[in-house]
Amino acid sequence: MHAHLLNEKQKRSVAVTLRLFEERLTEVERLLTVQERGVLYERVAHFSPRQQEKMRALIDEARGVIQDMAREFELERDIQNPARRIFGLLSITWESLEELHSKPLKAYGAVDPRLPEVIDPLAEKLARLAVEIRRAAAHGEDGKTP
Repeated sequence: MHAHLLNEKQKRSVAVTLRLFEERLTEVERLLTVQERGVLYERVAHFSPRQQEKMRALIDEARGVIQDMAREFELERDIQNPARRIFGLLSITWESLEELHSKPLKAYGAVDPRLPEVIDPLAEKLARLAVEIRRAAAHGEDGKTP
């Protein structure tokens, strides 16, 4: 074991970096066979079986290195509450939704004078819904905020 080679801040930094990479690996693995369709997007994976096999092997290898490093440096598993992730994602999304209003759209060219009465209420509604979803996730059955 080489945990003694890292101070606590270094250990935390290494753990966070590895955790983020591990989360991205899980996302990449999910995207290998994804078929999802939204209103304004569609994701359909077109990886050949050979590509999928190669990528899965590399993901497994990366996870093995993460596991080795976690053991070698005595890194602790972070127990995550999905409500915190939802809260964070929708906080960022709420900020982006504010850009839907007519005023910020002026940065992309002249705004039709009729646009604010049409788009601003819709932008406000989406921002409100994002905040409400975030709030619902934050106040779980136990009444505690994540």
